[in-house]
Amino acid sequence: MRILVVVASKHHATEEIGDVIVEELRAAGHEARRLAPAEVRSLAGVDAVVLGSAVYTTQWMEPARAFVQHWSEELHRLPVWTFSCGLA
Repeated sequence: MRILVVVASKHHATEEIGDVIVEELRAAGHEARRLAPAEVRSLAGVDAVVLGSAVYTTQWMEPARAFVQHWSEELHRLPVWTFSCGLA
């Protein structure tokens, strides 16, 4: 399975979580890579998406929200998992 891990991060902590997810997916035999939301040019050839964002004032970062809005049609056809990183 080809899995794209898309991560919006401000201080790199959420990116680090995304990197661990990529490592675990690869260890399980999947093709996985991490990109920032602005780096995604296409979801062609992607079998699933993991989307994560840092959380500030109870909101996902704008790049993550914009990614969901821009790619919503494609995301409705794919398995999608999400995660958040921030203070409670």
